[in-house]
Amino acid sequence: MPLNPAPSAGELTTGRAPSSHSTLSTMITIGIIEQNNTLRRNLVHFLNGQPGFRCALDAPKTDHFFEQAGQEARFHVVLHQFDGKRETSAKEISRLKKTWPDTEVIILSQQEDSDTVMKAFYAGATGYLTKGTPLTRIKEAIEETHQGRSAISPSVARRLVEHFAPRKTAAQAGVELTPKENQLVQCLVHGLSYKLAADQLSVSINTVLYHVRNLYRKLGVNSKSEVVAMRLRGEC
Repeated sequence: MPLNPAPSAGELTTGRAPSSHSTLSTMITIGIIEQNNTLRRNLVHFLNGQPGFRCALDAPKTDHFFEQAGQEARFHVVLHQFDGKRETSAKEISRLKKTWPDTEVIILSQQEDSDTVMKAFYAGATGYLTKGTPLTRIKEAIEETHQGRSAISPSVARRLVEHFAPRKTAAQAGVELTPKENQLVQCLVHGLSYKLAADQLSVSINTVLYHVRNLYRKLGVNSKSEVVAMRLRGEC
């Protein structure tokens, strides 16, 4: 459904007054934190046009959101961007939940690897949608979350199933790690950076990165934390 951005000249906007279709007592009050201005404004414009929905506040960053919200602000659901590669992303979700314990947080992210998804849920998120999810589905997700359910994109749900499903060990799957790859895994388990691992193994950083790529391919993972988790579970 093509939508024009909501009319807004600034980096931070607030939602319009509630529709005559609903009263404040039945409104689902929404907050949006999303740095993509076009996406954020489209969400505001679309959701404010839905009966029973009111976007009370939107901002490009979490700090801006808190600055504008005020102590009396209340939100049923907050749509929040999430980047698992940023250390502060999980802290931002935790801060939201600490400030508004009853607020449900739905993640909007381009990432769907299990490591990122689990970070978001551990931080306090209730739902997880990939960017590109149709606006109508986002509306449904907000309703589901407000009713006490969790809304998750199908691709993310599959990642979660794979994450929690019993796994074969690398040996059972016919995967053999070389001695150097085994040594590298141990370095990762001990928390060494790639540079320190290279020093420990007396190889170049490029050689370590080569082995890391091979490890990811062999083990079917996307991050070194997943490699470490597999080793701790005795799976590689």
